[in-house]
Amino acid sequence: ALALGLVGVGQVCGRLGYPALARRTSPATRTCAVLAAGAVTTMLLAVTSAAPALVLGAAVLAGASRGSYTLIQATAVSDRWGTAGFGTLNGIFTAPVTTATALAPSGGTLLAGLLGTPFAAYCLLASLIAIAAAVSLATR
Repeated sequence: ALALGLVGVGQVCGRLGYPALARRTSPATRTCAVLAAGAVTTMLLAVTSAAPALVLGAAVLAGASRGSYTLIQATAVSDRWGTAGFGTLNGIFTAPVTTATALAPSGGTLLAGLLGTPFAAYCLLASLIAIAAAVSLATR
């Protein structure tokens, strides 16, 4: 419960720090940076499960990454393509993310079962997020 609460604290910190990040980076660069941070924190959660203090630190960092990503998701369409047709483009853009978010709790459990361990699932997810970070650089 404490770790989940600290994820929320991290989300607030990520949202408060986002304006400074937005001033210093392009949309593609900040998307890559935040996704890369998500990959790192997902891996941290995989390798720190036996050390409660490290889990709490990783939870704050994961929350900060997620909090920043929420703001990136909210501005991704207008940052890249303007506001013409915003509703349609935003709907297309957010549908896969919303679907993945809805399926995540049961999907994570299923993935851990298929791969044999939660650690393997975290490693796969961290790898996929890292790939997304690299691909995001092509969204200029």
